[in-house]
Amino acid sequence: MISEKIMAARAQKAWSLMDLSKETGIHKQTLHNYEKGIKPSHKNLKKLCKAFGVPIEFFTTENSTTAIKSKPLLKGEIESKVKLISGFSEAEQEALIRIIDQIIDKRRLSQKLEEIAMRVKF
Repeated sequence: MISEKIMAARAQKAWSLMDLSKETGIHKQTLHNYEKGIKPSHKNLKKLCKAFGVPIEFFTTENSTTAIKSKPLLKGEIESKVKLISGFSEAEQEALIRIIDQIIDKRRLSQKLEEIAMRVKF
């Protein structure tokens, strides 16, 4: 139950295990173990709650409907940047799209490599 909620919350935020590790200070392998069913300590559960912006009941209650909180400031920043970009020339917009695509591809590759590394360790 907790393992599934950690994976779902991480997926919703589009975080790799490394991202979650950086957010919580919990070792990546420990997080991997939690996702495989090892129960987190209360201390680490509180760190996970803080990172995902949820109360502890999100993980401890089976039918919790608590939503994962996003960082509203970041969302607002993105929206304001999109408005600015709309005034850019077509060539500048295409260049930005290529840069964003490269960042997304790099993140996906990193997540795939992380998954492979976890499989190899076991």
